[in-house]
Amino acid sequence: MPAADVVFWKGFLGLVEQREIFKQVLSIAPGFYVPVLRTGAKMNLRMNCLGYHWSSITYKYSKVRDVDGHKVAPIPPLLQAVARRALSETDYWHGPWEVPDYDICIANLYDQAAGKLGVHADNSETKESPARGYPVVSISIGASCVFTIGGLARKDPQEAHTLESGDLVLFGRSMRLAYHGVTKIIKGTTPEWLGLREPGRLNLTFRIL
Repeated sequence: MPAADVVFWKGFLGLVEQREIFKQVLSIAPGFYVPVLRTGAKMNLRMNCLGYHWSSITYKYSKVRDVDGHKVAPIPPLLQAVARRALSETDYWHGPWEVPDYDICIANLYDQAAGKLGVHADNSETKESPARGYPVVSISIGASCVFTIGGLARKDPQEAHTLESGDLVLFGRSMRLAYHGVTKIIKGTTPEWLGLREPGRLNLTFRIL
């Protein structure tokens, strides 16, 4: 894969910032739920979409959650600032267009025992967003996981990377539609200082609609 178009930054977030983000995200109403796919299968995570709701049935976005009819919560300024900082501190983007504010933040909670996410491409957005290569920003807090990313076809080989609490991943430009997933949560890696009642991982994925 083009290395410059996929960026891994270990320890991007400090401990204090991780705790603050984790606390804030877990308190956002209407809260987390288990998505059910159009096949009837339950996803192995809990989700809360901010800015826009992603439907696991239609694979489209809306301002109202189809799981319960509640309005979608906005992206808090703290999270928006973190996403913008990820772009600036990595010096990832050089145009020709300006990257607009992120209008989607998908928060996924994975439990230690069974949390995972199948290989997929983030392709539910408008055609313009991936065509321009606007980067996806992904931030991990909590337990470590095995994250895989490959090419632009599902059949392409996947490279495995261990993501730890505070790590950042950016992928855009030629790799905006790269297939990626989470194969497992690594047991016993949830930081005690997060104060979680149950071990697990929070992932924040920022996208532009």
